[in-house]
Amino acid sequence: MLADEKILVTGVSGMVAAPIATYLAQQNEVWGIARFASDSVRGDALYSNPLSRASIEAQGVKTCAVDLGAPDFSELPDDFTYVLHLAHTRLEGQLDRALQVNAIGAGRVLQHCRRAKAALVMSSHAVYSPPPDVFHRSREGDDMGKAVTPWAPSSPASKISLEAVSRFCAEAFDLPVVIARLASVFGPGSCTWLDVCRKIAKDNFRIIGTGDNYHHIVYVEDLVEGLRRCGQTKGVEGKTYILTGPGPAKLRQLLVIIAQELGMNTSFTSLPAAPFRLYQRLCDFAHRSAGIQLVRSHYYDLFLMDQVFVADKARDELGYFPKVSLKDGFGRLIQWYREEGYLTPLVL
Repeated sequence: MLADEKILVTGVSGMVAAPIATYLAQQNEVWGIARFASDSVRGDALYSNPLSRASIEAQGVKTCAVDLGAPDFSELPDDFTYVLHLAHTRLEGQLDRALQVNAIGAGRVLQHCRRAKAALVMSSHAVYSPPPDVFHRSREGDDMGKAVTPWAPSSPASKISLEAVSRFCAEAFDLPVVIARLASVFGPGSCTWLDVCRKIAKDNFRIIGTGDNYHHIVYVEDLVEGLRRCGQTKGVEGKTYILTGPGPAKLRQLLVIIAQELGMNTSFTSLPAAPFRLYQRLCDFAHRSAGIQLVRSHYYDLFLMDQVFVADKARDELGYFPKVSLKDGFGRLIQWYREEGYLTPLVL
């Protein structure tokens, strides 16, 4: 574990960055930056559910309010020894602004901290082009740049631009940089599965298609460990790693686990997939041709897309072995939903 270092964590109010900052603050001086803005200021940021500034500071993290769209670092030190850049804003139909925040803003952070020993930059699986074979397992060197993610339209271009800017900074400032590409994250702090959980809890959930498409997700605790290893393993500077969960699972398997944790029926009614695939193509066309986001365009990807990754490189070079099972992970997630009032508490 890193000790006696001065570490900057960006996006510290997010579900991925907050536990990392808390962990590192045990033996280091940790600073965290985020906007720490109100709901009205965050505005159209998608899936934004940040922790409060006070709760982060209570974990021993020093905080500073910085908006990476127009960063002012006047109150932020520049003598950090390590940088963990985890900040990311998802926007709908505002690519210029997304690039300003997610790519140029990242470059400003790395420029400000260019004297650091090393920097870890968080990218994602959104960089990958859809493979011709739906069962293809994506690796670090696979084709990129052709993805469309209606649930977060700005993410593919933002993440690819982020990686390019980070590599430039590594060369320009002689700053060792490691890039980590994350799979879809679930766990306390994430509302990605909340709509599904609510519908299953009301016995009002229907599967589109067979439910045999694969999802490869990672629990936040495992992800934190993977990022920690990226930041602490010697000799990996300049490399890129995929971080994901223990293995892919069919959607139907995930839904059964959720239903069991909710104490609900594990049998689901199925709807034919063809009409929804047609609508998905229409959504894709509307987004590509006119930048129009059609209603519920992202929701059907849950049923119609496959996402499978290979994390062999992270296993072999970082010693990364995700440990949290899907059952345990969803159990903890659903418990968090209940504690936060998102779901009705379980009555025994």
